[in-house]
Amino acid sequence: MYINFRPCDAYSHYPTSNMEMLPATDTSQAPPAVDVESTSQIVINTLTIAPESDLSFSADHMATSVLIQHTAQSPAAEIPWSTGIISRTKLNNICQIKFRIERPPEEDYHKLIYIMAQNMLATKPEEKSYFWRKFPWKYKKLMHRTLFRLEILKEAALHTESPPKHLQSARENLVHLDRTLDKVWEEAYDAQYTNGTMGPLWRSTYLDQWLAVEFAIQRHAPIDINTFKEKDTGNAALLQADPFSLGISPVSVLF
Repeated sequence: MYINFRPCDAYSHYPTSNMEMLPATDTSQAPPAVDVESTSQIVINTLTIAPESDLSFSADHMATSVLIQHTAQSPAAEIPWSTGIISRTKLNNICQIKFRIERPPEEDYHKLIYIMAQNMLATKPEEKSYFWRKFPWKYKKLMHRTLFRLEILKEAALHTESPPKHLQSARENLVHLDRTLDKVWEEAYDAQYTNGTMGPLWRSTYLDQWLAVEFAIQRHAPIDINTFKEKDTGNAALLQADPFSLGISPVSVLF
């Protein structure tokens, strides 16, 4: 039995008020390199399935009224799963960078979101917070709550007094999602600076696949994924499905 952790009240205190207009941000240049392994978040519980009426944004919430098309794309490569002891140094590296979503300039509003990075160890103000990535507006709620869950997992992995088995599970999941988001950021970087394909209809292969697995089984360890595939011949295809066609609402996903 999976317990669905739904910190809805806690989420209401997450800094969604960070959506003020950004000062002039130069996104034409690649963001500065950060000497950390981290970039992400993790989720180890159940998705909430939303009614069909919640599956699409209204015209007020998107530049176009159509859902993002799920074009044919190659499956994302498997993200390695950590086993054994995860060092405190690695966990600290993951926790060094914190992400938040900012409201974009008017020309990108309802088209893209701007993801900002904050180096928690930086001493100079100009190095502490900086532009990180652009991402399609469609993912706004998904990304907001994924980043919020990352912060929860950081707290659980570093500060929670739990039985070693439970603490190890939280740390393994944190590292796995961190690696997943490393790939997501890499995809977004290439789309923006290399291929010029970043826009409202762009899709992240790695994030889509992670969401499909989360939707189906709420677990990402190889043993759990393989067990799920073996239970039914159609389960493998479900793990490659378009997450936006599975009833995942941008309003309720991950909660």
